[in-house]
Amino acid sequence: DFDTSEELLNVAQLLLQELDIKHSQDFVTLHLRRGDYKKCDTSPATVVKYLKCSMEKDDVKKVVVLTNGEENYVNNLVRVFSKKFPNKEMIILDQVVESRSFIEKLNTKKILSAHFGDAFLNDNCFRFSAEKVIASMSRY
Repeated sequence: DFDTSEELLNVAQLLLQELDIKHSQDFVTLHLRRGDYKKCDTSPATVVKYLKCSMEKDDVKKVVVLTNGEENYVNNLVRVFSKKFPNKEMIILDQVVESRSFIEKLNTKKILSAHFGDAFLNDNCFRFSAEKVIASMSRY
């Protein structure tokens, strides 16, 4: 993407390190819109049924989920996914991005020039852009 800044690429690289992802073939992404668009059925059973259809025979090991789902929904989604795909890992990207350890690494490595500390968490546009970079790096 031509409008991706070096700062966004550095955040994405740190995220991939945090997720122990070394190659784009190692993961896929799924964006579940739960806050601003509720016309689609995003129940855990429906999401897992979709994933079963689209990647059941795929050798991918990690599914990185971009969503602003509430904690109970996310926990249920991960539980249903883990039952259906015991050899694959579902990662809720917001949980990683919002973790204290990730914010500390951003600050320690001085990756951010426009944000410091929790200010990164409050800039939804920047966070979404960083997550979009991750999605663009995935297998699909």
